[in-house]
Amino acid sequence: MLRLFLLVALCHAISALPYAQEANEVYRDMELLERLLELENSHDNLESRGFEGEKEMNLAGRHKSQSSAPINKDEVEMAAKAIDGRYDDANLLDENGEVDGGSCTVGRGPEANPHWVLLLGGDHCITKVSILNRGDGHSERLTGAVVRVGREPSLELDDNTGCDSPVTAEQAAVPGGTVDFECSQPVLSRYVIIGIPSDNAIIQLCEVRVWEVPLEQCLPGPEGQQELNVVGGDAEQSFRFKGLNTTQWASKAVDGQYDNDMFVDSQGEVEGGSCSFTGPEENSWWKLNLGEMHCISRVSVLTGTGGAGLAADAVVNVGIGPSTVNSQCGSPVSSSQAAAGGTTYFNCNPPIKADTLIISTARPAMMLVCETRVYEVPMDQCNQGRELQTELNIVGSDVSQASVTGEFNASKAVDGRYDDGKMIHDVDVEGGSCSMTGFQEDPYWRLALNESHCISRVSILNRADGQSERLFGATVTAVGSGDSIQTCGSSVTAEQAAVPGATILIDCDSPILANVLRISIDSSNASLQMCEVRVWEVPLDQCPGTDMDECASVPCQNGAECVNGVNKFSCVCAAGFTGDLCETGSSTVNIGETEVNITGSQAFQSSAVGERNSNKFAKKVVDGRYHDTKLLGEDGEMYGGSCTITEAEENPHLGIVLDKPRCISRVSILNRGDGDSERLTGTIVKVGNSGGFELNWNTVCGSPVTAEQAAVPGGTVDFKCSQLPGLSQAIIIGIPSPNATLQLCEVRVWELPIDQCKKDASLGCAPNPCVNAECAPGPDGQAFCKCFDGQNGDFCEATAMGVRCEPSSDEDRYIYDQYEGNIQSPGYPEPYGINLRCPYIIGSPDAKMIELRFDDVDVNFKMNNFLVYQPGGTLSSRSDDAVRLKNFPNETIVVNDNKVWIFFQTTYANQDKQKGFRLHFRILTDECGSDPCQNGAECMKGDKAFSCACVAGFTGQLCETDIDECGSDPCQNGAECVDAVNGVSCTCAAGFTGPLCETDIDECGSDPCKNGAECVDGVNEFSCMCAAGFTGPFCETDIDECASDPCQNSAECVDGVNEFSCTCAAGFTGPMCETGIDECGSDPCQNGAECADGDNEFSCTCAAGFTGPLCETDIDECGSSPCQNGVCRDKVNGFSCECSPGFEGKLCETNINGCKDSPCKNGVCHDEFDGFSCECSPGYEGTFCETHTNECASDPCKNGGECVDGVNEFSCTCAAGFTGTLCETGIDECGSSPCQNGVCQDEVNGFSCECSPGFEGTLCDSNVDECGSDPCQNGAECVDGVNEFACTCAAGFTGPLCETDIDECGSDPCQNGAECVDGGNEFSCTCAAGFTGDLCDKDIDECESNPCQNGVCHDEGNGFSCECSAGYRGTLCKTVFVSDKNGCKNSPCKHGNCLDEVDGFSCECSPGYEGTLCKIDTDECASDPCQNEGVCVDEVNGFSCQCSPGYAGDLCETNIDECASNPCQNGAECVDGVNEFSCTCAAGFTGALCETAIAERVEPANSCDSSPCQNGVCRDEVDGFSCECSQGYEGTLCDSEMKATYACTSNPCKNGVCINYGAKFQCVCSLGFTGTLCEIGSAEPVEPVNACHSNPCKNGVCHNKVDGFSCECSSGYEGTLCETKAPFRCTTNPCKNGICINYGEHGFMCACSPGYRGTACEINVDECSSDPCQNGAVCVDGINTISCKCASGYTGRLCEIEQPGGLLEKPSQLSLTLPVGEVTETNYLQVNLVAEYCIKKVVVHKRGDCTGARLTGAVVRAGTSSTGLNNGMCGSALTAQQAEVRRSTVDFVCDPPLTAKFVTVDIPLLRVTKQQICEVTVEQGTPGPCYE
Repeated sequence: MLRLFLLVALCHAISALPYAQEANEVYRDMELLERLLELENSHDNLESRGFEGEKEMNLAGRHKSQSSAPINKDEVEMAAKAIDGRYDDANLLDENGEVDGGSCTVGRGPEANPHWVLLLGGDHCITKVSILNRGDGHSERLTGAVVRVGREPSLELDDNTGCDSPVTAEQAAVPGGTVDFECSQPVLSRYVIIGIPSDNAIIQLCEVRVWEVPLEQCLPGPEGQQELNVVGGDAEQSFRFKGLNTTQWASKAVDGQYDNDMFVDSQGEVEGGSCSFTGPEENSWWKLNLGEMHCISRVSVLTGTGGAGLAADAVVNVGIGPSTVNSQCGSPVSSSQAAAGGTTYFNCNPPIKADTLIISTARPAMMLVCETRVYEVPMDQCNQGRELQTELNIVGSDVSQASVTGEFNASKAVDGRYDDGKMIHDVDVEGGSCSMTGFQEDPYWRLALNESHCISRVSILNRADGQSERLFGATVTAVGSGDSIQTCGSSVTAEQAAVPGATILIDCDSPILANVLRISIDSSNASLQMCEVRVWEVPLDQCPGTDMDECASVPCQNGAECVNGVNKFSCVCAAGFTGDLCETGSSTVNIGETEVNITGSQAFQSSAVGERNSNKFAKKVVDGRYHDTKLLGEDGEMYGGSCTITEAEENPHLGIVLDKPRCISRVSILNRGDGDSERLTGTIVKVGNSGGFELNWNTVCGSPVTAEQAAVPGGTVDFKCSQLPGLSQAIIIGIPSPNATLQLCEVRVWELPIDQCKKDASLGCAPNPCVNAECAPGPDGQAFCKCFDGQNGDFCEATAMGVRCEPSSDEDRYIYDQYEGNIQSPGYPEPYGINLRCPYIIGSPDAKMIELRFDDVDVNFKMNNFLVYQPGGTLSSRSDDAVRLKNFPNETIVVNDNKVWIFFQTTYANQDKQKGFRLHFRILTDECGSDPCQNGAECMKGDKAFSCACVAGFTGQLCETDIDECGSDPCQNGAECVDAVNGVSCTCAAGFTGPLCETDIDECGSDPCKNGAECVDGVNEFSCMCAAGFTGPFCETDIDECASDPCQNSAECVDGVNEFSCTCAAGFTGPMCETGIDECGSDPCQNGAECADGDNEFSCTCAAGFTGPLCETDIDECGSSPCQNGVCRDKVNGFSCECSPGFEGKLCETNINGCKDSPCKNGVCHDEFDGFSCECSPGYEGTFCETHTNECASDPCKNGGECVDGVNEFSCTCAAGFTGTLCETGIDECGSSPCQNGVCQDEVNGFSCECSPGFEGTLCDSNVDECGSDPCQNGAECVDGVNEFACTCAAGFTGPLCETDIDECGSDPCQNGAECVDGGNEFSCTCAAGFTGDLCDKDIDECESNPCQNGVCHDEGNGFSCECSAGYRGTLCKTVFVSDKNGCKNSPCKHGNCLDEVDGFSCECSPGYEGTLCKIDTDECASDPCQNEGVCVDEVNGFSCQCSPGYAGDLCETNIDECASNPCQNGAECVDGVNEFSCTCAAGFTGALCETAIAERVEPANSCDSSPCQNGVCRDEVDGFSCECSQGYEGTLCDSEMKATYACTSNPCKNGVCINYGAKFQCVCSLGFTGTLCEIGSAEPVEPVNACHSNPCKNGVCHNKVDGFSCECSSGYEGTLCETKAPFRCTTNPCKNGICINYGEHGFMCACSPGYRGTACEINVDECSSDPCQNGAVCVDGINTISCKCASGYTGRLCEIEQPGGLLEKPSQLSLTLPVGEVTETNYLQVNLVAEYCIKKVVVHKRGDCTGARLTGAVVRAGTSSTGLNNGMCGSALTAQQAEVRRSTVDFVCDPPLTAKFVTVDIPLLRVTKQQICEVTVEQGTPGPCYE
């Protein structure tokens, strides 16, 4: 950067030197420049940190965001400005001061911790980030900015990795400076975050760039890791899509297209994509079979981007066999990874031995797998020699730890996130993956394995985001049977703990049999934190000293439980048995007693130590662990064992609820074994139906526990229920004491058959069966027990649970022998109380039924309040007989029993003050009163009893039972009986019929048996007794006597009825073909052969020389062709050979050699049958190869070439113009591009040039002088161009050829109907009568002579009229007239006040109206008051002006000073224009506002490159562009259709002409009409209106007509109002860089000059797009060429030449402005550069007079000749189109670059003048000469 500033400064200094100054001053300054450049070079050569393979990332399309954005701006759109690829644009604001057009992003304003975030899309290995600071103000705001890269989208200091230091104030002070942030080492990243950690800051960034190295440098992997080639591997998947099978789909993920993440091909078809697709489905998977065992260390998966990839939570498992429970590599895919896509890495730490890889997801989701790659290490790194070692799946296992800090509980260490070492994710502690204890003594973490495993290895993932050193000293211990504890491996060292995120492997010295793993730190104050624990095991038989299961042989008898020990066992006997093996029955148990399985039953206890929810610990006494007597866990934690304990309290107790009422006989309690067993002293057990704990509730079993019993740790105490309590569903265990602690380990329960708990009430009251209750005998003598005080049950043996019913008493609730009365809720009708439990009972021994009728029920049943009634003496809400009311019952309830229970319960609230209930009851002893008999039976009264006389078909006490007529089993023969009222119907079994199915159906009736068989009938069946020879169910089958295969020797058996016959095979005879025939008997063998007999055959053993079945054929010994080269003669048992010529020997096998005399002259001789043949050498032929071959005989040479024959070859001497081996190629004489301005046509030995329009000559090197034919007329000056000319017309003429005399009358200058007479560049007006003046614009005032005698004179065109005073009339108001009529009575004045006068009336018009009747709206626009082409809009009594752009003021009289805001910067001079301004920059600055310091060459931007004009042609200008709109369009960008804004489009004017004013309009009415829309017809005469008063013609002259007006349009416009520009023609020179071709009414076409394209040739073709520059050079685009800015150490046109020893300077910018020079008749400017420069480009800035046609043909030359015209030319001559564009810039590119000391601007058409012509800048140059 320093070099550029120095060079620019010196170049400006050179340009300011006068020619007379001594040259040594220049050389002195150049020497100073070189020394400064050397100093700068030494600064540039300071080495920056670099990494092998580092390259810049393409950030296009990456997701980005920022913390805030300016008001009404989108954060994402603003964030995108920092990666828009405009690497050198440091402007936040555009030319209008808006952020929209700038290239920088900025936040809304000062904020806390402003930041900018870039999502890279997948993992990248980042090495460097650079920031381009703002250059147009407040660069200091970047101070303190930091760059962090990593995998977390967070600015927290503990997240991600910082690259380099924060931006210093010195760095931020450089406007537009670039700050590099180099990472100390490559960082694995998904995010780049740039932020300013401050409470009040603004972030602004202009361009962010990022560099990376290959991803492997961030993931080095274990030693020896290399990629496993899986391309084309055996892959499968769970889902098939379209026509491809699952294997074809799956194979796309191993097709070797490592960077192709496209699911579809270019045609949108999935078959052509490179990705496998599964799901969406549950348990989607993709599998790769590796074929053989490998030690897998890493797996990478490429997926699609934008959310289309691996599902969140997808995992990679590798192992042996296709199982998803194999070992997991890495962590499950996170949500952010799933959203970003790209490549995800899964590290197997440690490496895993595997032959299968599976990618899967458990939830319904799709997976897109584009490429899977697998990495392995040597096999010796797997399992460390333990071949059968496998990982134990402990994800989600039962874990605990000494204490919990925050959310970091023990389960986070077994969550399956194997490589997530973060304790906190984005300030979210719940999102972390690590466990942590508090600081304490000996912190631990515990894993329960549930069963024994042989543990071989444990790994711990240490924390990665801070305090990893806390793991120092962690030790792994394994707890086995009998609480044996062994240590696995060594404790974690300080060095191991110092590595954040490291996985620490701990191998057990030998495998340990364990069911618990414990990790702890032996310290007085430490905190244990771990992020993932993993465990490996080997088979149990590899564990030393493995305990054998002595219970495997089932030694314990009689259902006893066997307990395995070390080399021993013990038996826990079932009830009733004893002995070591429980082999002996016990006499102390009850007969029929069995244990009740209460494991998992409902349990509760009165309290728990330090816990609110006590019931969860009560369940420990029913967990089935009959021998576990520990209250404390391994860690000493309360409730860690299998026992429970209460607080020290009054009456502590524990209850168990059974599944149903049972006859309980015995209960046992297992006491605590690990301390304080004596606390069980005094414990009692009660059983019954109450869940409370009071001494008068339920029944006590056994005696309280004695101190001796309680003193035995882990002892069992039995409680036998000596008096059976009846059926019980609750067991209560407690200590009746004011202060005691209850602790229990296991409770067991035994029961008897249920009938042993029932009492017989029929035995009456002696003895009294009632439990603590009065017994009253009933009418039948049965016992009736009267229960009180919460007792219930048939014998009052049960106690109601927790009676609480104040203020009622037992007398209110237990009612006996009262036959009618009421009961009610406590306190009724006052609101009932809370937490009530009120039992009621009504009954009498002689009661037959009890009626209940509720008078009132006011209870909120939704609040768990309830009201229950139940027949009988036992209260149980669980009973099927219990009825729970849900609303008010409207009917009387009848209970058929002598007792009824009612129970009322309330909860903790009665907010609505509800009353409860009131019930009326009646006890009935006469059952007939209630019509108790059912089904039409008659009730028969008796003595306090009744009976029912049932109708037929019913029975029962109440005839309630339909007699089951099927009870007598009337249906016969197994029929099904269906009962009916007083009858039955029988569904017969198969085979029977009749009303009672008494008849056996005769199945033989249909004569089913065939072939004379006898039918025997059965039940639903029959059988057939077949005649001889038949079988089958119906005797339908003829028995096949051939089935036993009686015929022998392959004879055919023929079956008959009860018989068979044999058809013998040839050679056999006999009944069964058992006898063989002797075929040798006829002596069939010939020629002395021996015959051998066989089965139906014989064989002949032939004598030598014969063959054939009968030895009848003489063997042809010649058949094998034994004679090799001759004829064979056959003999008996022999042959002889007659040899062919050339052969001899017994078999004619010897060849006689024909080549022995070497007959072949020029070739190789081959001996052949009876002769030889010659294989000739190349170039020879003939029998003996004696003839030389003529290769020219085929005339191979083309295009007249002469053939010269050689030996086996030829050569061609080509005719002129051809070349090639066969002269087949015409020489391209066009290769040297001889045609300068045209197309070269190659010809034979020559070429011709097809010249571009405007050029001629053999080489098209002459510009055709289109002015030669003197085309311009009327004295016009002709200016020649390329294929065109322009005419500068003399005054008074126009047109392309100046052929048209300008009609000065065309604008209708003469007014008031005057006649215009056109002349040469002038006109004259012949005035109509009444007018005068040059334009007849002055009305002659006929009123000047005061002709009206008694009135007012009104001057009119060529006359006057008199408005008479009241009482006068006549032409001159001479006549006196008197009238008594009111002239105003009809309101004649339309817009004014009517004044009645002597002889009529007069109108006093309102302002803005005129005329006799004030009908005419005065046209205030008639005087054309608006200046500077402003449009006048007529209004009532006024007007307004719509000013042209750039003007203001009421009359548009003021030119707006665009320079007033001082827009030009850096001391530039502002030049105001109309609606524009331009800046004349001070030296060293450039840009539209002179805002840019000239530093290094930046190509001038063509404002039209973005094609801003939507419907028109764009004109590039120095400070912007302008649009020439196509017909029908308007607007700054030609983006609006004219009709869309034309208010007149709908033709709103009914009877007149519509004049459009943008969105408004005005109607000019036709004669006889008025109104806003000319909608009102006028019956009165109207005054004529001049429709042209409002100037409706936009770009033309208005002609007034009787019914409106017409517009005569100016040149270039058309339309009704001349509002539309005419279609472009070539006369407007629309083609910027090319030739215009006119197509008449169809428009034009531009033929672009080389290097340009676009409709108007407005776009410079970017020749740099092919990246032609080499060796890191920067390509600078030119016109049809490029130039390369070489990197240091390279030179050449494309920087392809390495510069030895760094002798040349790095190319730099030369900026030289030519001074004002005196132009002489040479017509050129020339400047002396003093020293040599390599000039690459010269730029001409056109200012002031440096425009116009006179610049056409201007060229720029550069070279070492002081005579400028002898130097080389840069670029091409300036075209007429380029010359005419105002305020533009023209580039002249020197291709190739020119070594120059002089730069010349040659303008051939320039007249001799002595004024400044142009500003010329040499923008690209290198000190010193140019090098090839």
